[in-house]
Amino acid sequence: MKKKTISVALALVLALTVSPAASAAALSSAAALVAKPTASTVLVDGKSVAFDAYTINDNNYFKLRDLAFVLSGTAKQFDVGWDDANDAISLTSGKPYTVAGGEMASKGAGDKKPAVTASKIFLNGKEAQFTAYNIDENNYFKLRDIGQAIDFGVDWDEAKNTIAINTNKGYTQDGGTTANRQTFKVDSGEVRISVPVGWQIIQEEGSLIPATEQTYNFELLPPPTDKEFGVVTVGKTVGGKTLSPTDFISIVTTRAEQLLPEAVEKTAKYIDVDIDGGFGVYFMLTDASMVGKTPEPDEYMYLYQFFVNLENGYLIYATILSDVIDSAPIKVMLDIVAGIEPSFK
Repeated sequence: MKKKTISVALALVLALTVSPAASAAALSSAAALVAKPTASTVLVDGKSVAFDAYTINDNNYFKLRDLAFVLSGTAKQFDVGWDDANDAISLTSGKPYTVAGGEMASKGAGDKKPAVTASKIFLNGKEAQFTAYNIDENNYFKLRDIGQAIDFGVDWDEAKNTIAINTNKGYTQDGGTTANRQTFKVDSGEVRISVPVGWQIIQEEGSLIPATEQTYNFELLPPPTDKEFGVVTVGKTVGGKTLSPTDFISIVTTRAEQLLPEAVEKTAKYIDVDIDGGFGVYFMLTDASMVGKTPEPDEYMYLYQFFVNLENGYLIYATILSDVIDSAPIKVMLDIVAGIEPSFK
């Protein structure tokens, strides 16, 4: 497969066959979230602090006001405001926290059913996209999202089952690679994409994809030592409505039927992905025309295709090309796509 094939209009020549009934069941399961009280020890600048926090899909969610309360007075302090008339939460970095009452309440007990936070969220006066849930009328934000937004360190010690919040350093991604968080301005908002240092993102003209009325394209380019290449299309669904699992599967299977003829595999291994605030699927296939050939610089043997359906009315469609199955850059690209934060009308 040639690189230019997906650069122009994401016109792919590979396919996917998947059972709609099985897929819908898997996606429904991924969307059924459970919040469990976080069992890990939490350290803030080396001192143990008992937070009311939950684990959802293997990510830790903290009560927003508790984090602001504890970090107030540090180099990474931030304030939290509430606009009842507009149902909006505001975060202001660098400002001491204004105590509202009820901060650092005792930890909750038992599993909870989280609901996606419906409120608008503003960071330093600009509308922003965070993964957040409402549990018992309190808003809980993904710790790494807040760490990235406010720029404080978040580390994980698996051996000690310990989360470490560090206000003396900036945010880094899992594994210690410095995060390069880029915000791309679009016609009516922005798209935020985080990549490791050394990676490049290039914005392009949007490509039409099903069920969307507005789209933007982004090339994902790893360091020059890696050959992988990816194109991501981020789209706003028609009317901003969240696609049902059935509609989502219909898009995937319709696209697959268009691309079926030239895959080595006549069936594909379907992998469902837990996405905070939505759900996704991806698969890998081999280009039959490349079998037995040595790929030229702009040719690739393997194709990964990733679809993400977000609950706030966005659809993300990614095509990633590689000459190596499950290479490290491929895994990074999949993480990048899963973490894209669109915010446009």
